Amino acid sequence: MGEGSPQRREPVEQGSARIALANVARLREVVTFLIVAAVIVFFHFRTLPAHPGDPTPSVFLSGSNIRALLVGITTEAILVVGMAIVIVGGGFDISVGAVLALAGLVTVQTLKLGVPLPIGLLAGLATGALCGLINGTLVARLGMSPLIATLGMMMAARGLVTVHVHNYGATSSTDLPASYLALGQATVAGTQGFWIVVIAFAVVLVGDVLLRNLRWLRQAYYIGGNERAAALSGINVPRVRAVTFVICGVTAALAGIMNSARFGTATYEAGMGVELFVIAECVIGGASLVGGQGTILGAFLGVVLVNCVKNGLTQVGVPPDWQYVIVGGALIVFVTADIILARRRRG
Repeated sequence: MGEGSPQRREPVEQGSARIALANVARLREVVTFLIVAAVIVFFHFRTLPAHPGDPTPSVFLSGSNIRALLVGITTEAILVVGMAIVIVGGGFDISVGAVLALAGLVTVQTLKLGVPLPIGLLAGLATGALCGLINGTLVARLGMSPLIATLGMMMAARGLVTVHVHNYGATSSTDLPASYLALGQATVAGTQGFWIVVIAFAVVLVGDVLLRNLRWLRQAYYIGGNERAAALSGINVPRVRAVTFVICGVTAALAGIMNSARFGTATYEAGMGVELFVIAECVIGGASLVGGQGTILGAFLGVVLVNCVKNGLTQVGVPPDWQYVIVGGALIVFVTADIILARRRRG
């Protein structure tokens, strides 16, 4: 009886921890959603017409602005899927912007050779997977800091794109097949770029469902929460952690493919600086940089919140430089609140 008690207690404790984690994640998602709703309502009233009798809707909730906002968040929406998985596992990847640019370049250069569209897309995705595999190997197998490993990848990938563009110039949309450009430029239901919006939302939905329910992916939560305990429980920590970086590389590549299709070119400026916004959006959406906490839905809500704030500030005339100050201040507030809540939970 006494010998069996610890064995029976351990699954109960793990189950309780899992339920508690799910409740915290759900609470953060609800809170973030309510903040998004409040921001939308605020900017709706701030951008109403000057004359009460004017039938024109608010600028913020006008059809054209909503469509522009939906298309504008697609890149970050795809990127946060992979980034959230890496952060849950206790890491982060600052090379996603550079991998985005490199994968987009590889895709358009492959398509310029006249190969079928599926092969060109696979070439771009394979580029992202390779970059993620290198990052994952350095971090998971060699024990290198995620900062150093992904910083090196960021510099190498961005350098390759820069060298190519400087030597051969940017690719023109006239060199690319119409089927590829249609992915990012086709107009459906009055929205130019309709298909990249559909793809982005599909990636977010599938990623969120898999992270919540796929047993193998959920191991990332255990690794991020307590790596040593995860290893002792039989989880192959290096393999799972390496795969999280591969997934992040693939989502970065997909974002790069969609970005190049949208603009009809591949330049070295593509994705520059986006990695910091993506990490911030994951944290705002409930992810913890120490790992073991966060959801893809929460990260996506973070994307929506940040972009609604940036868009709304633009509509009311706030200079772009001040937008960075406001978003940075919001990030500090969210991280501070997360630390305080985490300490209270531990207490």
